Order: sequence, then C-alpha cells, then structure tokens
Amino acid sequence: MTLLALVGSILYTELGNNTTNQAFEYPDKPRATRQVEVVPAAYTHAYTTDGPRSLAELLALPSDEIEKLDIALINLLCAEGLPGAEDIDIAGTLATLDRWAEHVRQETERHLYRLERERDDWGTEARWRVGWLATTLQQDCGVRYNPDRITDIDFTNSQDLFIHGLARPGLHPVRQIDHPEAAHALRQSTHGGTCASMPVLYAAVARRLGYPVTLSTTQAHVFCRWDGNASGEDPWQPPGKTHGQTSGATSGGHANPGYRDRFNFEATGRGVHLHDDAHYLAWPHPITQAYADEHGYLQSQNNTAALAGFLASRGHCLLDLGRLKQAQHAYAHAIRLNPDDPNFRSFLAEARQRLHPAQHRTERAHRRAEQAIPQRHNAWAQRLIAESQQRPRPRNHPHQHPQLTQPQHPDLHDPDTPHRPPGY
Repeated sequence: MTLLALVGSILYTELGNNTTNQAFEYPDKPRATRQVEVVPAAYTHAYTTDGPRSLAELLALPSDEIEKLDIALINLLCAEGLPGAEDIDIAGTLATLDRWAEHVRQETERHLYRLERERDDWGTEARWRVGWLATTLQQDCGVRYNPDRITDIDFTNSQDLFIHGLARPGLHPVRQIDHPEAAHALRQSTHGGTCASMPVLYAAVARRLGYPVTLSTTQAHVFCRWDGNASGEDPWQPPGKTHGQTSGATSGGHANPGYRDRFNFEATGRGVHLHDDAHYLAWPHPITQAYADEHGYLQSQNNTAALAGFLASRGHCLLDLGRLKQAQHAYAHAIRLNPDDPNFRSFLAEARQRLHPAQHRTERAHRRAEQAIPQRHNAWAQRLIAESQQRPRPRNHPHQHPQLTQPQHPDLHDPDTPHRPPGY
C-alpha cells in the first residue's frame, strides 16, 4: 500500500463531525442584491488554442508556462491513458466547470444581503464566500465523495483520483431548493471523488470566480487554502517560508480587501470545515513542524507543485495496475518538478523495487555493507561485493530477458534522475 493509500479510510473520520460544519439554507424569496466586481482568474484554458493537448506536451512546458494554465486542465491531462479515462472529454469538462462557476457566482451574489447578518458566524467575507462555494457545488452540481472509497481503498480507477469523476460534459446545475428530486438524481449520476480530486475541483471553480484558492498538503491528505492574506505570509507559519508558495499572496495582499484572509478549508463531506495549520499537524497523522517543513507540507502550492502531486497520483494508479515502468516515469517527472519532496523519491524507489526485486536487494545490501564496515576493512568489503556481482542473475530476471520488461509509455520520456534516490 502506498503512502497515500490511507487517504480514503482516514478522511471520513471527520465527515460526521458537526462541530465545525457549516450548513446553509436557501432563503424563501430572492432579494435584490448589490453588484460586485468579480476579478477574472489569471489563467487560460489553452486547450483549444495553442496550449498542451496531451500529457507529453504539458510536461514539455517550462514552469512559467505551467503557472498560466487552468489547474483543471493540468489535472485532466494527467489522467490520460488511465482506466476510467478512456473517453475523457477535456474541453467538455472544462465547459461544465465554467457553467458551475457561473452558477456559484449567481447564487453568491443573490444572497449577498446575508453577508453582514452572518459575518459574526464566519468572521470574514472570504470565509462566507467559501461556504457558498462548497454548498452550491454540493447541493446544485452533484459534487460528492465516492462512498465506495470510504472503506475500499482502490487506486486503479482514475475517476477516484482526477476531477473527471466529479464533472463531465453536459452537466448543468439544478437548484435543490426548486427541484430536490432532480438535484438528488444529479448527485447520484456522478462517480464521485476523493480528497485527491475534490480539492482540485473546488480550486478550479474558485479561481474562475477570482478567488485566491490554492492546494496544500499534509501527511497523506490534500486540502484547499484561501491564500489572500494582506501580509502575504501564513500566520501559522514562521516568516520567510517560501517552499511551493503561489504568487496569489503578495506583500500588498489581494486587490479586494474582503479577500485578504488566509485559512484552510475542507469540503469533502457535507458543508465546509475551516481549519488552521495546527489542525493538520495533528490530523490525519500526527507530525511535527520540522517534519512538515522537510516534506513541504502546509504550503500554498503553485501549479508546478500541484502538477507534481497529480503525477504522483498517476503513478499510484499505474503502480496498482502493475504498469511499473510507466509508474516510474510518472514518479520521475514528479521529482523533476518538485525535487524537494522526499515522498516522490520513496514512491519511485518502491516502483523500482517491484520491477527489479532481486537487483534492489543486492544494491541495498551493498550500500549497507559500505556504510557499516570500518575503513580498514574496505578492501575486504570490496572483494565481497565484487564476488557477489560475478554471481549469475536469477532466472527470469528482466536483464536476462528484455522481452519481460514492460514497454515505455509512448507519451513520456525518462528524465535524468539518479538511479537510486539518495538516502533510501
């Protein structure tokens, strides 16, 4: 089981918690609302024009070009060629997200008169808007967690890992207050997602509304962060931390004063939960601040860091399918994009171990021997290593039978990465 295989089983420990859950009710009558300028998102779909149309084209882009892309497009391209994505319609799915974002905008503006009345409950306009974002997507657009993944952890279906399991072409919002049966049918018609895909969808829709929402991670979990703080720094992080930071927070804060806030939110259950960073040092696995810093956790991810995480999810799917060579390529690209994350090197080492188990055991024994034997015994150790290398390889080893080695994925190339991750 990979490092993220605990995601589904641990996520729902919090879904029934009503302590911080905020539920929303639509008012009986719509009222006049003030018009608010919505800042357009600073990205382009770039799918039907000159942008990447395949995973290979995406991986060939420099980081500055990746930052201009829609995070939804990046996520969908990473599902290419996986089970559950055979008939994926990227352009149609992006159009669905556009419709959903417009519906969220209309519902939010229609209920702006409630903002001042509910400000004491939420604290800031940003948090109130996140509440409407999550609730509208859940109630009117059918966004939900896949109940099959609560107890049955399975990485072999890409619809559990990427957003095409939540949104597909042709889906139109249905206001639950007006058509409850139709809204329920819409929710049941979608595959559902997990914490690997649902935060991505929320971020994609939020960015279409001009909201400064990014992804962030902790041990075995992905969540969303509203990152428009006026100071540009996380109030729960030591000053000066810049690992994986997005450009969404600047020294002057967001242009809209109502958006100048910074908080984490969960919307994989019903409603939305708001948390500070301290929560993710204790849940879903207790970790220290030093461990979080070492692994790049609790940081606002830019698109490049998010792409590395999507490639790791792709690698998990390929690994569980037994497509080990392709899993190696996915993990290797994740390392290239985010070399500071030690998890990706562990994933790559696991894939290599499964592909070449005998060779892995021999190399590991050699490294341990070289590290454990005193300097004066080096000559003796080197002689033992040389003798072991002269022994015949086991039968059916891939190096003896090249036809047993799995073919390389045609859309990926193996980048220059160390043969063995340092420190493994």
